Amino acid sequence: MKITEVSVKKPVSMSMIFSAIMAVAIVAFLKLPIDLLPDVSFPTVTVVTMSSGTNPEEVEAKITQPIEESVGTVNNIKKVKSSSVEGMSIVSIEFVWGTDMGEAASDVREKLDLVTGRLPDSAEKPITFKLDTSMFPVYGFVLGGVPLSVSKKFAEDILKPELEQIEGVSMARIEGGRDEQVQILIDRTRLKAYGLSFDEVAKTLALENINQPAGNVKVGSNDFTIRTEGEFKSLDDIKKIVIGVKGKNIKKPVFLQDIASVVKGYADQNEARIVGDGEAVAVICQKQSGSNTVEVVNRILDKLSKMETRMPKGMYHKEIMNGGNYIERSIGNISSSAFYAFLLAVLVVLFFLKNLRSTFIIALAIPISIIVTFLLMYLGNITLNMMSFGGLALGVGMLVDNAIVVLENIYRHRQLGEDRIHSAIKGTKEVAMPITAGTLTTICVFLPLLFVKGVAGVFFKEMALTVTFSLMGSLMVALTLIPMLSSKLIQAMQIGEVKQFRIKPLGFFYKIGELILVKLESRYTRIIQWSLDHRKTVLFSTIGLFILSIMVSGLLQKGFMPESNQDRMNVDIELKEGTRLELTKTLAYQISEKISQVEGVQTFTAVAGTGNNFFAVMQGKTGSHRITGSIVLEKVETGRPHVSVIREKIRKILVDIPGIKVTFYVGSLMSSNTLPVEIQVRGKNVDEIYQTAKKVKAIIDKDFTKELKDTQISRSDGKEELVIKIDRVKASTMGFNVYTIADTVQNNFVGKTATRFRAKGDEVDIVVRLQEDQRLTEKDLKNIILKSPLGFSIPLSQLAEIKKGFAPVKIERNAQEKVVYVSANNAPEVGVANVVETLQQKISNEIVLPEGVSIIYGGSYADTQESFQDLLGAFGLAVLLIFMIMAAQFESFLSPFLILFAIPLSLIGVFFILFLTGTEFTVVVGIGIIILAGIVVNNGIVLLDYIRQLREEHGHDLFSSIIHAGKIRLRPILMTTLTTVIGMCPLAFGGGAGSETQAPMALAIIGGLSISTLFTLIFTPILYSYFQGFIIKRRKRKIKKKQFKLSKQGGLNGL
Repeated sequence: MKITEVSVKKPVSMSMIFSAIMAVAIVAFLKLPIDLLPDVSFPTVTVVTMSSGTNPEEVEAKITQPIEESVGTVNNIKKVKSSSVEGMSIVSIEFVWGTDMGEAASDVREKLDLVTGRLPDSAEKPITFKLDTSMFPVYGFVLGGVPLSVSKKFAEDILKPELEQIEGVSMARIEGGRDEQVQILIDRTRLKAYGLSFDEVAKTLALENINQPAGNVKVGSNDFTIRTEGEFKSLDDIKKIVIGVKGKNIKKPVFLQDIASVVKGYADQNEARIVGDGEAVAVICQKQSGSNTVEVVNRILDKLSKMETRMPKGMYHKEIMNGGNYIERSIGNISSSAFYAFLLAVLVVLFFLKNLRSTFIIALAIPISIIVTFLLMYLGNITLNMMSFGGLALGVGMLVDNAIVVLENIYRHRQLGEDRIHSAIKGTKEVAMPITAGTLTTICVFLPLLFVKGVAGVFFKEMALTVTFSLMGSLMVALTLIPMLSSKLIQAMQIGEVKQFRIKPLGFFYKIGELILVKLESRYTRIIQWSLDHRKTVLFSTIGLFILSIMVSGLLQKGFMPESNQDRMNVDIELKEGTRLELTKTLAYQISEKISQVEGVQTFTAVAGTGNNFFAVMQGKTGSHRITGSIVLEKVETGRPHVSVIREKIRKILVDIPGIKVTFYVGSLMSSNTLPVEIQVRGKNVDEIYQTAKKVKAIIDKDFTKELKDTQISRSDGKEELVIKIDRVKASTMGFNVYTIADTVQNNFVGKTATRFRAKGDEVDIVVRLQEDQRLTEKDLKNIILKSPLGFSIPLSQLAEIKKGFAPVKIERNAQEKVVYVSANNAPEVGVANVVETLQQKISNEIVLPEGVSIIYGGSYADTQESFQDLLGAFGLAVLLIFMIMAAQFESFLSPFLILFAIPLSLIGVFFILFLTGTEFTVVVGIGIIILAGIVVNNGIVLLDYIRQLREEHGHDLFSSIIHAGKIRLRPILMTTLTTVIGMCPLAFGGGAGSETQAPMALAIIGGLSISTLFTLIFTPILYSYFQGFIIKRRKRKIKKKQFKLSKQGGLNGL
């Protein structure tokens, strides 16, 4: 090739070109953002509509359904699902992957504008937002050592503004603590005695607490500003506000303190952040989209360090989550795997070549290819994350393959006595086409991965591009730098001569290695000769082994993604609907103490009650009866048990606590905070689908207790409530309407913010409500005083009937049908696909579905089915592309067809190694098989290309060319295979943070490539001999037939 000649003949120019590329690439590397996963914008738009005081049924009918109908006409929608809870409608619109989400969100907003006028007056304007990875928190800490009120105030007034000014931080969310307020606690008896109403008190406070400018007045030569001053300066000012007057003849003022207590207090608590044996205030930080997570977390830590001097005396901060730490450790772990892979690959090359100069030349191919890859990653806007860097680590062993083939051929020419320049050019040219074709076959298997849909396709896209870039770099190095360096560094050696190393022990090991290789070559020659003599035995044995491997594959567990051994997991604990927060907090303390003692648990924090966690609100997981726990585990490098083991230990502890439902959330790095097994029961009649869902859960509880855990139904029997039934006729005759009565009830029990109180720079709400001992019971509700516009007051019980009942907590819909979800976790070592397929069969046999009711299987099972279908299509396209490239190289349809047999035979190694190691068959393994397809054909290309050269250029017969080519190509084939296989061992077996995503893929490639190499060296030549023998026989028959015709024609001419 011309480029090789230029490289060899102009070494200084080539050195400068590579030096320039390296310098630019290093600068690009230093600017690469670092993150755990690729920055992904999920194709989902969520519409949230608030409607205070509206029950779930009204929210569904008047808000959710109209919004669903309107946005459902937007293009590229995959599915629409919704959740209607008290006071809020949540509609989630999922689009097809690849949709322009900016345009999609704009279309959704246009549809919402059309429907907003049809929504009830109580509904606020719908809010839309898109979900992406930046919405997940990257750092969190708690404040302790001082009273909660001090922590809350410091967090809101000082920390939050400072943290949100940090570059890359989008929001700092405060959780826990209670807001201060001035409380006006009204005595209902006194309020009635003075003939006042609740609303009059609140309005009077608002009207009295003002500073009002009133223009200017000129007095002489001066211009004075007029201002009415009325703002409250103290609690005494509030107490002495005149609310009304009493007396008939002599009017006396009624002060606020006559009917109410005025105190400083705290808002009702609806959440409590539990840390250890006490409550704390937590600060949770989120990053901006596209920001470097590690850098953002480091900036937050730096800011906190600087702010320690500003913290109140005794206050401390304690870390509860650190996304940057896990990323650094994950990237560091992959970096270590890549480095060890590099060392192992170099040792393999050294073992085969027994020459330090040659090994040094090949070793250069790895770092140069990787550094060039960093430049292409920068230009391609790819971040340095587990997927992209994992692709580099995965390809380390492959980066020397091209260099090995080139150098080994140059080395062979030097042994034949050729000069440096000629051997470098000729040796490279001879193998240029095979290694180019081999590289293209490996690269082309990654192209179909770009068309895989869903989150798996988006995440693996960066891996595919990274490996492609690195392989392109390795090919460039092999065709330019390797021959140039070889022409300068490789010395002439005679055939069979072994280069002695000056250090005697190493020279001894070199001799041993050479003896091993010579014996291996001799043994292989005898094996291939025997195989050629017993071709049918080899053929049928191979077919039998392949059938056995297919049977073994049926025993494998199948799932979507491998479970990640992360340093944290979440647990949801649900008590009886309506449980008071005080009881929930007490249980949270007990659970915290127990979980903190489990081996491998570092810290446990929990939010008791509703909280303001965005994702909890979006999923409708709110209420005083819930505990949302976050368990931070010790680092995996400490040797702690696997997260699944810790989870089961905690489950055994919690199962002894009566009256609670426990659900763990520990997914893969790509899964959302949902359970892997999800069964959707859909229909129009909510009672029918709820009863069907109960039957599904009963089957799981009866027959699948070992396989499935944490089974739950998304709908409950309802929350107990007191329903006020107003007598409309009676109420209207007395001057009341439903709204004024409902508003009065709400103000009495919940409270009403009348105005704001400012003192010492702080501003808090002034809240008017009944004193606590008058709003505890049903009797207190009945005794609420209603003041009529007609001038009299009566209790609520005279206008309304109060009944106990149950109301749905949440109404869910999917595809514009009501739905109830039955969800569960799969037990460790149980594949999601396996258990769902068994459960599906059981449900279809035992449950007769009512008319209009259907069952859909979602969750990880649906993701698995969809991803495997996409991967199957990608695999087929990859094989087709491989065939096309090889056909173009060989100018034949036969040779590529023979080489392709290595692909299905490699599955033997894949299935057996997965079975022996107990590894689940997941999407990651599927990606590994596709990558494997591009690798396993390379050895066949090199072998058959040389067999063809011996037959066509040197006139060897069929069998001798097969034997001779196998012997000559044995070393480079073994060398390239071992560098790839051994180079992947650190990824496959190294463990450490983030290894779960890479390990199954590396295992599949190790198993498949090892077995396929064996079959390439034995089975492929057998097939080649069969087909070539058939072709030779066919040619002979044609020649004989032609000769017979000619002889017959000659005989006739003689007559």
